[in-house]
Amino acid sequence: YWVVRVAGGIYKGHRIVWEQHNEPLKLGEFNDHKFGDSTNNKVEDLSVVDRQRNQRNRGIGKNNKTGTVGVILRNDGTNYHFRAKWHSLDGKRHEKSFNIRKLGYDEAFRLACEYRAKMIAELNEQGAGYTERHGT
Repeated sequence: YWVVRVAGGIYKGHRIVWEQHNEPLKLGEFNDHKFGDSTNNKVEDLSVVDRQRNQRNRGIGKNNKTGTVGVILRNDGTNYHFRAKWHSLDGKRHEKSFNIRKLGYDEAFRLACEYRAKMIAELNEQGAGYTERHGT
């Protein structure tokens, strides 16, 4: 993201552009880059979304170790497993584990990825708004 220092404060460039052409963002509102290009700050390519929708549009995090958003490798002390994680529409966190010892590494990973994709598809059917940009 482009950032600008003004009067001792640091502001994201896309927010400045948005607020020059529209009203200021309210608490809990975020700018979304419609096409996923964080360097594109054209006002027509920005929209206002809530935190959940903004998270559903974000790409893969730089700390992601599995290469799949919402699928993590965990050790519970006795077993390694892949865990598929997601949040329901009411904001509750959910997860399902796939044991590597029982299933094998590749199969546990595949099942965790498939399960998370299934849960995201079900959430989208309920209007969650995950986009094709989520996790890419």
